[in-house]
Amino acid sequence: MNKSIYYEESINRGKEFQHSTKVWNGYATVDYAFEIKKYVIKHNSKSLLDYGCGKALHYSVPRNYENIESTFDRYIGIYNVFKYDPCVDAFSIIPNDDQIFDATISIQALGYIPDQDIPWVIEFLMRHTKDFCFIGMVDPLKPIKQRKADILNPEAFKIIRTKEWYQEQFKNWSGSELILYWL
Repeated sequence: MNKSIYYEESINRGKEFQHSTKVWNGYATVDYAFEIKKYVIKHNSKSLLDYGCGKALHYSVPRNYENIESTFDRYIGIYNVFKYDPCVDAFSIIPNDDQIFDATISIQALGYIPDQDIPWVIEFLMRHTKDFCFIGMVDPLKPIKQRKADILNPEAFKIIRTKEWYQEQFKNWSGSELILYWL
């Protein structure tokens, strides 16, 4: 992995942000759960890598999924979950090079990674995914109150990119099924 000089800085900023706030709890995943579950069923997936899981509270605190109170893993039907987020100490252990997961998800995480590091992150996701990779993002052009709050918040350092930019970055994806999904 050829990490840029900006990568460590972004991780350090992320760690500071994680310690000073209650955001990045993982609950954004709830908004994508119904779509993710479709692919889990389609591929009969049994293992999952959650890349950028945040504090991963969606795995321990039940939420409402289609009027069902459940944790995310139980709702989608996968119980073998590897949680990875380099900004959260509890989940900062990276998977081994030989670990492959049926499914990989990355929900609203790529927007915090410097441009120069997106190619190696994509390679990482490809290498660790067998059946499908689901990348969940928020459309930067969609008017969402939180997006405005994020832009005005000096602690928020999310990078705003277009759908076309991401599609260009993922153009060489191979192997597993790739789902780029915007809310």
